[in-house]
Amino acid sequence: MNKWDLNNLYNEFNSEYLKDFEDVEELIGALNKVTEFKEDEISTIEEYLNIQEKIKRKLKGLQGYPTLRVATNVNDNDASKFLSNIQNLITKIVEPEVLFKSWFKNVNYKNYESEIIKRNEYYLSRLKKEAQNLLSEKEEVLFAKMSLSGGNAWSKLQGELTSKLEVEMVLDKELVKIPLSEARNLAYSDDSQIRKTAYEAELKTYEKIEDSVAYCISNVKKEARLISEMRGFNSPLEKTLSDSRMSKETLDSMLESIKDYLPNFRKYLKKKAEYLGYENGLPFYDLFAPLGKNTKTYTYEECQDIVNNNFESFSIELADLSRKAFENNWIDVEPRKGKRGGAFCYNLQHIDESRILTNFTGSFSNVTTIAHELGHAYHGAQVSNNTPLNWDYTMPVAETASIFCETVVTKNILKDLEDDDKLTILEQTLKGQTQVIVDIMSRYLFESKVFDKIDNGHVTANELSELMIESQKETYGDVLDYNYLHPYMWINKSHYYRPNLQFYNFPYAFGLLYGKGLYSIYLEDKGSFVQQYDLMLRETGKNTVENVGSMMGIDVTNKEFWESSLKIISQDIDEFCKLVDKLK
Repeated sequence: MNKWDLNNLYNEFNSEYLKDFEDVEELIGALNKVTEFKEDEISTIEEYLNIQEKIKRKLKGLQGYPTLRVATNVNDNDASKFLSNIQNLITKIVEPEVLFKSWFKNVNYKNYESEIIKRNEYYLSRLKKEAQNLLSEKEEVLFAKMSLSGGNAWSKLQGELTSKLEVEMVLDKELVKIPLSEARNLAYSDDSQIRKTAYEAELKTYEKIEDSVAYCISNVKKEARLISEMRGFNSPLEKTLSDSRMSKETLDSMLESIKDYLPNFRKYLKKKAEYLGYENGLPFYDLFAPLGKNTKTYTYEECQDIVNNNFESFSIELADLSRKAFENNWIDVEPRKGKRGGAFCYNLQHIDESRILTNFTGSFSNVTTIAHELGHAYHGAQVSNNTPLNWDYTMPVAETASIFCETVVTKNILKDLEDDDKLTILEQTLKGQTQVIVDIMSRYLFESKVFDKIDNGHVTANELSELMIESQKETYGDVLDYNYLHPYMWINKSHYYRPNLQFYNFPYAFGLLYGKGLYSIYLEDKGSFVQQYDLMLRETGKNTVENVGSMMGIDVTNKEFWESSLKIISQDIDEFCKLVDKLK
């Protein structure tokens, strides 16, 4: 079994870990002294930045290590305890940060000649902007402490409930209990009865936890609504856009373009339903059904070769990173009991590494998922060249490199395939893109409705399921069989339960379409693209979405750009429909 190696972080919660923990406590004490403001302005700013850079480096490992351990074993009590300790420690940074922002908003720091101020100029400009939405010092500290037993606690509960959930179903004529993530992976099975059985068993299993998880999402969203209003935002969405360094004009432009192109995606789904022999629309459990005669699965070793070779066609640096990830065990591969579902990449810029979690069972989508997550790792490697205070990039651009890498792998594989194989792979690509455009739009609508609903109090499990069905109908239209929708999609998506990240859905659509647009530019001028692309990725940690786009000659506020990207996907849909007609 391929498990990730965390030894470059820590071996255990040993003396080294405890020493680093104590170091951060001392650094926070030093930060408190700085915010007594006994020094002159330039010295205060320089010392504040110096300490914050050190804290950022230390916390990467201190928080990353228990986070990664819990991700692969929800029953790891030691890791859970230390993760809680770290969260408590982080709340102690809030008070000096609030004091500094309040003081700093009236300081003209651009008058000072200083190397550390210069390299953190964008970070400082963000502090000035954030100062406009500050609560009082006492309120900020109180909220940070209460969130540990509020939104963060509800989020943790959702994660534990879904990670421990086992689905009981008949598989190979035997009654078995399997992890939720494994049951959901059966949606990709080439056996239609297994897909349907897994879907029905999954829905039935959710009944055990639906009421508890309904409390989780209701309280996470109530907290998000409250804090955004207290900070002076009109809505959680407005706060998300501010945090994302993205304008409402850009979001509206993208969403309007997506709505215009929904009929194209419904055309694909209708053709898929036709291929599978459905007359009343496609049931939700067959959204991921494989098509074509190609039943090929991939070993993990084959996956490595595919990804490495295709990355090398783009750049040696990207291929070198992927080889390093595979060879040095950065990736935790197979599903197992207690391990969380889905996939993610955790960047560890302080050691110039990343860790990737996936639930690999051999499907083509598993291969492209690993390419996707390695894109995140590459993005992390690029921003590691920035100051630690500019390591973090925002949600919309977070998917840029991942989608681009996924596209590189998929497009290169499609080039030389026969029609049967091309149908299979093209359809797998389209169903992923349909998730990112159509299903993501349904999630955006659902979350908007939940925020409207919580104004009237707690939202019940039945109400949440009704909102989910309503949102799915709005985006998928009548191409799905309304007798087989998925009312519980709100339970298994952890994105809804992140207290500080609302609307973590539209960034995926942004990333897909932005990545498609970048790939089109790459094909036009491969020679100069790579260097500018790497520079753009670095700038994502210290610029707005609009400015990052302009570096590549893209105006993200203009519908024309989004439509050009959607047209690329529409061309694939047309090719898919022709292949179905040709082969059936």
